[in-house]
Amino acid sequence: MTNDSTNHQVTYNCCNLTNSALSPDYAGAVLMLTLSCIIVWSNSLIAVAILSFRKLRGSNDYIFVLSLSVCDILVGLVYIPLEVVPDIVRPFPMICTLTRGTQVLLQTVNLLNVVIITLNKYIKIFHPFRYPFWVTKRTQYVAVALIWNFPVVWATYATVRSLQLEDLSTPKHCFQYKPPQEVTVSLIITGFLLPAVILIICNLRIALLVRKQHLRIASLQVSTSGRSPGSAPTTSQPLLTKKELRAVRLVTFIAITFLLFWCPVRIIFIVTSFCKDCIERTYHITVYAIRLCHLNSAINPLLYSLDRPLRIACKKLLKRQAGPLIVPE
Repeated sequence: MTNDSTNHQVTYNCCNLTNSALSPDYAGAVLMLTLSCIIVWSNSLIAVAILSFRKLRGSNDYIFVLSLSVCDILVGLVYIPLEVVPDIVRPFPMICTLTRGTQVLLQTVNLLNVVIITLNKYIKIFHPFRYPFWVTKRTQYVAVALIWNFPVVWATYATVRSLQLEDLSTPKHCFQYKPPQEVTVSLIITGFLLPAVILIICNLRIALLVRKQHLRIASLQVSTSGRSPGSAPTTSQPLLTKKELRAVRLVTFIAITFLLFWCPVRIIFIVTSFCKDCIERTYHITVYAIRLCHLNSAINPLLYSLDRPLRIACKKLLKRQAGPLIVPE
């Protein structure tokens, strides 16, 4: 009995968390559940808008936005309530393992959705003639299936392995949960570093193209002012239309916002995976970093509203207006 008590004390205090850190946080729980309701409602509006109007449902640009919205809905419906449980009651390993498994799943799906949205726009801009052949309905459905199936398999494996390795009789704080080492390394590479590099490279190239276009437009305006009224300037490369520029800005905003809101928790995950003593020092930072990720799921619908067709569709739904979606040029 004495040995068991000693082991219990050593395991539980491995992070030396203070009593205030482990005390119930009812205010934080209410705040997070309120945010959960906002996330579910706003993203459900986006999803219903895309599914309700054929013009959006049949477009290649919105199927991945729909997938991202569904992921954010699950963040509000499943992940945040699981995250709130340890704020109210003393956490136990089973709920902690399930919570972190859900976190791995939805964070990875979220990241892959943002990557595929960026790649879709990147191919459309830099390979416009090959785009219709590369990005078909079939390839879109395959991409969405991979976006969801890969994280499901990975999160299931991480959860099962963690349940096998954890001592389920030992109480602990949820932030002490870490997946097995092989899962950790793979998540760092495939679930953060590689997608982040893809996002940064693609958006930098897109940003450089947009800047180059603005310079070309300025130079064309200067050259046009010196030409005769009947002459027209020529250019070797086609200019992006205003509609395409708006779409590029939307994708860039989504990617940049995602990186800003998700990088802190990913960096903390990397640090604490290889520095067990850092868990105590980063406890409060981790709490706010995770809540920052949840805030991203609430901000995404606001970013979608920058897209005019989607904004008009949402307004028609809120005003209960019938009829087809008409988007003025």
